[in-house]
Amino acid sequence: MKTNYNQKMIDYLIDNYKGKGTKELAEEMSQVFGIKIKSSSIQNKKSSLKRQGYEFEPVPNAGRFIKGQQSFNKGLKWDEFMSKEGQEHSRTTTFKKGNIPVNHKPVGSERINVDGYVEIKVAEPNKWDLKHRVVYRQLHGEIPEDGIITFLDSNPLNLNPDNLILINLNQNLILNKEKLRSEYPEITKSSIFIAKIMDKGGFRNDKKWKIMNNYTMMQYMK
Repeated sequence: MKTNYNQKMIDYLIDNYKGKGTKELAEEMSQVFGIKIKSSSIQNKKSSLKRQGYEFEPVPNAGRFIKGQQSFNKGLKWDEFMSKEGQEHSRTTTFKKGNIPVNHKPVGSERINVDGYVEIKVAEPNKWDLKHRVVYRQLHGEIPEDGIITFLDSNPLNLNPDNLILINLNQNLILNKEKLRSEYPEITKSSIFIAKIMDKGGFRNDKKWKIMNNYTMMQYMK
């Protein structure tokens, strides 16, 4: 929406533009006059005033805050630099301690993260945990430090307790590296058994574990 500048706003712009970029000046004037003023509007108004004969000095470091530079309203009360309209606007838009943000999610809310896992909010103000780990802990107690809860059917959205199983970090790496995961729970259980043996140093001959794993899959697919 186009900003209509009255004489008071024009005078303020002329008196206060020095040392400030258009973005900084727009934010300052928005606060002072209680209306939304875009940086593009400030730039257009300055161009209009130039055509009318006003001369504006170049603004060094426009848009950048210089170390040691003080805010224009530092140490001032609202009524010393802000119009009544601006004060009222600030009161209605300033976030107050204790207020609940409009995007607040209550404890128990769920979401799916970027990796495809379900997360659940477990505490305020913004503490989330992986739901499959929460479900497992509720049934079996605390998870070891190197514990990984994996899905027998490889579906991270299937949070049925029977689909969750505890393995350690090394076993999880073996399952991933050797591509032993399956959409079939019984095959995944056999693969985890193989991964546990490999984790303890067994099946050093690759052919042995591959033969065993293929045999397990063949038995299941019968």
